[in-house]
Amino acid sequence: MRNREEERKIVNLARENNIRILGPNVFGIYSSNAPLNAAFGPSYIKPGKIAIITQSGAIGGGMIGKSAIEGIGLSAIVSVGNKADLNEADILQYFKQDSRTNVILMYIEGVKDGNRLVEILKDITLKKHVVVIKSGRSKRGALAAASHTGSLAGSDEVFSGVAKQCGILRAESIEEAFNWAKVLADEPMVKGENAVIITNGGGLGVMCTDACEKYGVPLMEDSDMLHDIFKDVMPPFGSARNPIDLTGEAGPDEYRRALEKALESRNIDAVLALYCETALLDIKRMSDVLIKTSKLYRNNKPLLFSIFGGEGAEKLPIFSEKTRCTGI
Repeated sequence: MRNREEERKIVNLARENNIRILGPNVFGIYSSNAPLNAAFGPSYIKPGKIAIITQSGAIGGGMIGKSAIEGIGLSAIVSVGNKADLNEADILQYFKQDSRTNVILMYIEGVKDGNRLVEILKDITLKKHVVVIKSGRSKRGALAAASHTGSLAGSDEVFSGVAKQCGILRAESIEEAFNWAKVLADEPMVKGENAVIITNGGGLGVMCTDACEKYGVPLMEDSDMLHDIFKDVMPPFGSARNPIDLTGEAGPDEYRRALEKALESRNIDAVLALYCETALLDIKRMSDVLIKTSKLYRNNKPLLFSIFGGEGAEKLPIFSEKTRCTGI
């Protein structure tokens, strides 16, 4: 209680002098715009398109280290701590206008001014991707959060509902959150509700379809239109029902043509490209197809790759340390 009283005194004094307070109980901030690194952590932070908002200083410092090791670029990282004055809604409002930021990754334990946060999230997710790790889900976790930063974790069911309503991705772990942020950092926003799966393996396509339904990814259902788009690259025994099954006969050339047709079609808004390794796989040619297609259409619409198989698939150059964010 004593600490809270002192926080209020500091905030009141600051506001009398038109000053805002970040924290207390923070590890600092980093901004690639300034540029400024006033955080406890590595001295060098690679500039990039991902902004991090964290309520935990220790996790924020760890995220800086993880981003440095994995070569992930950050536009900014802000530690909000106890949120005596500025909170995550204020920081989100700033990142909404920041042209360097494509993805916002948040770690939060509790929420202050929930109504305002919901309004900002609804607005910002129309233009930018937001990934959230929300801890304090269990009863004991909520108690731990209260003792850590004085946060009231609130109902986990309510927060899950807010996430769905606002169109934000709720990650179960830091690893999952970083994986999503890395992929989304270079992907444009989806402009419509017609996603298409292209695959050479029926089973992989079925699994992806299940995942799309689970996570609310709308798949294009007009089979006649899809048949017209892909008929020239699909064998007679293939399927245009979405997933588009090119069958095991498809090699790099068929795959390239199918991707081009999907990415150039005005009726398709996003592409999920899946490939199972087969005896027909020419590693060099497949790598060239994926790299060239990704570069040509990167700003056109979202395009995500997944290659499944053995040593050949794992060693594709496109999934090397430099370019692995292109694949999921």
